[in-house]
Amino acid sequence: MSIQPHRDTLVTLRDHTTYTEWMTQLKARCAAYSIWPIFDPESTIVMKIEPTEPEMPQISNYAPAASVAEPTRQSELSTAGLKAFKEDLEYYKIQSENYRMTLRSYEKQQTSVQQIVLFIQSTVTSHLQKTCCEVTQSHKQWISNLRSTVGVDDRFEKERARERYRNAIKPLRSTNTWEIWLAEYDQAATESEAIGNADTLQIDAVISDFIDATAKQIPIWTTTFRSITRLQQDIDRRTMMRSFREHMMAHHPIKPRSRAAFAVSDQSFATSRPHMVTDRDASPTSDNLLSTRKRGRLSKSSDNSQPSIEQQRGASTEPQRRNNQKGKCHACGYAHSLKDCFYLYPERAPEWFTPKAYVVENIELKRQHDTEFQDLLRGLRKPESKRIKRSDTDTPTPTRITETIDE
Repeated sequence: MSIQPHRDTLVTLRDHTTYTEWMTQLKARCAAYSIWPIFDPESTIVMKIEPTEPEMPQISNYAPAASVAEPTRQSELSTAGLKAFKEDLEYYKIQSENYRMTLRSYEKQQTSVQQIVLFIQSTVTSHLQKTCCEVTQSHKQWISNLRSTVGVDDRFEKERARERYRNAIKPLRSTNTWEIWLAEYDQAATESEAIGNADTLQIDAVISDFIDATAKQIPIWTTTFRSITRLQQDIDRRTMMRSFREHMMAHHPIKPRSRAAFAVSDQSFATSRPHMVTDRDASPTSDNLLSTRKRGRLSKSSDNSQPSIEQQRGASTEPQRRNNQKGKCHACGYAHSLKDCFYLYPERAPEWFTPKAYVVENIELKRQHDTEFQDLLRGLRKPESKRIKRSDTDTPTPTRITETIDE
């Protein structure tokens, strides 16, 4: 299974750390409905007012014929009254058509505004809604209040984007994680370009940084790409990334993992987690040994020919325990045991420890989809004192047997 970096599609505005991403989503949604000026505090455009339906001319308001007291039909009007009525009737038709067009535009804007208001109510935390988004205030005032409460200035955003880009452009450590590394680099570079940081304005500097970050692990591609850039002057960052991706997919493909890799067999479950094995989960040989031990009739021949369950479990779990201690962490991939991982236990981490975003995302994907990793976490959460330990000498109290005497 190819592990892709995971990003939430909907950002929740909690504090200043999520303000920029949330504001970007808000502007994008407003732009899709063409109503951003209604929410922009710096704009003077206001919402449309509901149009008033025109009144149809009444015949009784026009001059009647000489013999009619109050006209109810056009034939009962005088010549001057009929002419005035027809003129007003034509003007009424024009006003009615204009009213229908204005009403459709007004209703469309109202529907769009309702969608944006629903987005704000569903993505802004309750305490910010209470303090910044009162019902009696306008939508412009909402955005202005949120900006003054949790907003950040452009200088801070540029500094944050520059720091993220510099962290993303650090050298690629392993070819096994090139896909995650490239995705983080793309997002950091895109954000840096949008804000206008100087690190990403010059394409020559961008290409040089990218080549320096990949030269150690991918020397063949970097050498080839350097020669290409000397011949072609119109290469941009996306063309460079596409070339790198195609090379990596051809020479270092991400091998898909089958569903069987995540399944835990009964035998591996019994050997790796002996404290969780019951009589029903054990193998037929274990069933025979357990049943024989319960009856208290374990023969010497079985002791000599068949090792005990504890010996089988200890022999099978010892190499795995040794590998876990000396190998890499199943969570972050660094050289330490799973129980000492700062990503799983951030409360134990020292002050200098800074978690990496792609490692956190990778661990989260494993928590959701990797059943083997889920079993390891469950094993860590279970206290040692509560694990059932058995020894060969432990035998249950035999049941009382009533002896019969032959008479």
